[in-house]
Amino acid sequence: MKSPILWVTLLLMLLFSFGWGTPSTASSVPTVNLETLRWADLPPIQQSDSYLVDTGLSQQAGYSLDKNIQAGDRLTDIFTLGDMAETGIADLSLIQIETLAQLNLQDIALSAIAHFTKQSLGSLLEALPVLKTLPLGEVPPLADLVKSQLTEGIQDLLSQNIGTLVNNSVIAQLPLSQIPNLQTFSVADIPTLAETPLKEFAGWQEIRLKDIPRLDQIPLAELGILSPSAIATLDVVWGAAESQATFQPISGSTTVGFQYPCQQERCAYIELSGQGHKGDRWIKGGDPEAGGQMVPGGSGLLSKAFGGMEPTGRMLGSEFKLILMDTDEATGTAEFGLSTRFCKRGLVDLGCTPFVFGTWSLFQAKEGDGIFLGFDDMNALPNPQINVPEEVQSQLKAAQAKYSDSSPANENECLQKMLQTVPLDQRSGVESRLPSLLEQAETLNLTESQTAYAIAYQLTNSTASMQTIIPQLKQFITATKVDFFGVGTALNLPSDKTTTLAHQASDYQAILKDCFFGGSCGGGKMQRPSKGVVTSEMGNRLHPIYGTWKLHAGIDVSAGMNASILAADCGEAIYVGWESGYGNVVVLKHQNNLFTRYAHMSYQKVAQNQTVKKGQLIGLEGSTGGSTGAHLHFEVRDGDRFGKPLNPRNYVNF
Repeated sequence: MKSPILWVTLLLMLLFSFGWGTPSTASSVPTVNLETLRWADLPPIQQSDSYLVDTGLSQQAGYSLDKNIQAGDRLTDIFTLGDMAETGIADLSLIQIETLAQLNLQDIALSAIAHFTKQSLGSLLEALPVLKTLPLGEVPPLADLVKSQLTEGIQDLLSQNIGTLVNNSVIAQLPLSQIPNLQTFSVADIPTLAETPLKEFAGWQEIRLKDIPRLDQIPLAELGILSPSAIATLDVVWGAAESQATFQPISGSTTVGFQYPCQQERCAYIELSGQGHKGDRWIKGGDPEAGGQMVPGGSGLLSKAFGGMEPTGRMLGSEFKLILMDTDEATGTAEFGLSTRFCKRGLVDLGCTPFVFGTWSLFQAKEGDGIFLGFDDMNALPNPQINVPEEVQSQLKAAQAKYSDSSPANENECLQKMLQTVPLDQRSGVESRLPSLLEQAETLNLTESQTAYAIAYQLTNSTASMQTIIPQLKQFITATKVDFFGVGTALNLPSDKTTTLAHQASDYQAILKDCFFGGSCGGGKMQRPSKGVVTSEMGNRLHPIYGTWKLHAGIDVSAGMNASILAADCGEAIYVGWESGYGNVVVLKHQNNLFTRYAHMSYQKVAQNQTVKKGQLIGLEGSTGGSTGAHLHFEVRDGDRFGKPLNPRNYVNF
């Protein structure tokens, strides 16, 4: 009788001879490096094609969505900034591109900057408002433009501010493309041109990607639109004649999911092996006549406009799809490529085209090789966000500080409105008293109504201190009611003066409602962080970028790019930086253990650990992170920066 150990040994040898017992491992990994892949690395398009979009859609988008593709074109030839707005590329400034593309802006002539040469002098000032305050003679390219068009009085004009000059419609309409010797000037000759996002310029949507200096040299992964993935093992390659690929499919689209089986008589496919993927089948995408499969894709009106079908495959980033392009069963090889799309989101949501642009060959693999697995869950994809080095962010902030007023914008505005509301017979000395009264009211935690009454009373009774009238104010004026007769009685006012006081207080309260000093500090009642309109409420919704149903944990407010964002309440800036999906953020901690988050900023205007007042300017509206356009995403959370989200409407009167 043979030893049991011998029998076990023979059995294990037999199992291993059939490839059982251990997961197979790839003998190699794809040679292409997704971390460094650039648009310039993608080969030209091989076939001409044309997509003519309904003019109504183009009008809604604000630029032509038609795509006339010629053989030999590259993606940067056919896509515009408007097509890629959702990715955040339009939020880049030239100084950011300089770092990402490793170029020197001093080597780039103004004549090569398309978003500059397409402007008039008037539209340039809308994009670069700091120029309005500069004398014409201090900006040589613009001075040369005006000199070339005017023959008289030019010396007088050189000392005038450019903002004054463009009140003349003839000067405002001068095209920058007519600046004499434009090629001799550089970006540095136009103040703030290098620091201003591309989408601040008129007509930015129509600028082709190829016209942005060296944009095609930036790795797509750094732009946040191509994501390296896990590696799986290509086990077996099958041609279309072999089998119908219906078992364990792992390809498809964001529209039908990524377990979409072959829906025709025959499909070419590959089988995978390895941990968690043994037997998975990836179906070839493309022409059904050649064993490929087309699946429903895209969303909204753009899906219909571009045919509504795309090659089956798997996601490889927010804007790229990995396609099995071809299989060769005889040699056991498979070819993979990339296709892409574009979307139009925002206030006018046209959806996304199918992944019909491409397919560009990316790499080949043979049986036993490793391949990129891609993604089949949009939630697993990294948020599209551009990696901007810290030193560049510092440069941007320095430029912003140099050319902008960092004082709370709302304070002066509120003071002026209050002063204009004060009766004429009470205005003597009020300009110096009013700021102090307002600050005292905030320090003493008075509500808007209490503050309004305190000001109305003290402007007519200069000897009374605010502290002496607080008991009466808090007794008869609460967050929900105002007993103005009770206030009048407590302050020993006759009925006619009680009525007058109530009317004046009502006028002041209307101003305080949206102002720097409105409401108590840390008392739970917050002021509006932005004057914009609410564009999206808190609650479950279909995510505008990823197409998934998830909680929108705050309220979106839009007032326009670089609009002021104010602290909803006093507190401490516990975090100032970048958060995935949120982009540039400021998180404030308040006295009542509430936390507020202000996301997607173009610039932050406070430092970490800085104490802020209610209504203080803390940042400027932007579209950084996972954003479809300029807006403020505002959250209120309980107990922690990432605590339970609370409905902001319970704290702010939007």
